[in-house]
Amino acid sequence: MGFSAISPGLIDVVAIGNSIIYGGFSPMELWGRYGYAAYVSGEPSQQMVSAVSILKKYFTTQSPKVVILDVDEVFTGNNQLNSAVQSAIVEHLPLLKYHNNWKTLRLKALLRKPCWNYVSPLMGQSVSRIVRGYKGGDYMDKCGRKPEKIPTAALVSLDMFSQLCQEHDAQLLLISIPCASSWNNARHAAIAEYAKENGLTYLDFNVMNKETGFDWRSDTGDGGTHLNISGARKITNYIGTYLQKNCTGLQDRRQDAAWSLWSKYYARYSKDYAV
Repeated sequence: MGFSAISPGLIDVVAIGNSIIYGGFSPMELWGRYGYAAYVSGEPSQQMVSAVSILKKYFTTQSPKVVILDVDEVFTGNNQLNSAVQSAIVEHLPLLKYHNNWKTLRLKALLRKPCWNYVSPLMGQSVSRIVRGYKGGDYMDKCGRKPEKIPTAALVSLDMFSQLCQEHDAQLLLISIPCASSWNNARHAAIAEYAKENGLTYLDFNVMNKETGFDWRSDTGDGGTHLNISGARKITNYIGTYLQKNCTGLQDRRQDAAWSLWSKYYARYSKDYAV
């Protein structure tokens, strides 16, 4: 949780999700083009109950204007109720976070609170230069168009996530970053229905290739699950344009010294990834 080491009140845009989000959303691209200070928090196979926990931690020190949630994790895993119970237990018994490593830990280390003093130079993103295109055809129609049922525990957590945003005056934006291995029209329909019922905006980039310029032949690094740097740039640029037009509370921070950390890391990013 590198964001915990960032000075309070600096993060304006938070992006949360599973591994799809930290490969497909680029805080550095958002900074370079729009000057928005963003951080992405994604975990492999993350479920909604964990997203709620992460968002709560953000709100203890940060006041983001926008929270972006990649909704793939709404359907991650088959046992979200057990996950919710485990998450609640872990929150009160931190020892369990160590799982099978507990035997190798010293008592002093177990009793000490974690120190999150590392800030990712990419503000949470995982960058891939690999190009391995998706060749599997139309993945969106593989399950029909009838809305897939959102698992009950995930739905409860999604409602809690949305409520947290409302309580902290943060605009919630639901998105689906392109993912041929897990997304389809049935899931699209379920999230679109949820968004409509709750007055939320939902951007499904799986059906927006023309608008974003996304190309499955060049914009994924593993054949269709995670985006490479080319894909992340295209999706992030569209998100940035959307935020610029629809989120008036956001400011371009590039000339403000208080946000120099983003400028510092963007200079490194530009050099390393030839922006």
